[in-house]
Amino acid sequence: MRGADLHLPSGTTGAGSDPVVVTPESAGWVHCGLRVVRLGPGESRSFATSDDEVAVVPLSGGGVTVEIDGVTFELAGRRSVFERVSDWAYAPIESVVELSTDEGCEVALASARAETRHEPAAVAALDVPVEVRGAGQATRQSRPPSPRSTSRWRSAVRARRPAR
Repeated sequence: MRGADLHLPSGTTGAGSDPVVVTPESAGWVHCGLRVVRLGPGESRSFATSDDEVAVVPLSGGGVTVEIDGVTFELAGRRSVFERVSDWAYAPIESVVELSTDEGCEVALASARAETRHEPAAVAALDVPVEVRGAGQATRQSRPPSPRSTSRWRSAVRARRPAR
């Protein structure tokens, strides 16, 4: 595929009330997808993950309650993706997820095909590693899943698994 083949123009991938719905099949990809869900105040939405593991990431609006196979996580809201790092929740393959909000919100569901099932988990924004790179006008913050931060994320996920 060339770069032009990979570009999905704004407004061309939505379905129903969801402004973005990209599956591996619709994009010609193999492993990953993205859905952006808009929930109005008091609304909820349920879905099954099937063969995908899913990261639930609040983009904007109020907080969102994420229930994964009966395990509940509260993710804080934020005004926009530019305001701050976000809490996020992990939904394993073959699980049922329910999203609900009191204030309304927009949530990204980043998905990846997987074969191994892990436990549902959440990571608080404060536990997302931040690395500062560059200097002067080229200084920037990065949140990469480097080997150093991946072990920290795994520790954060293990520490936040609810007791059953």
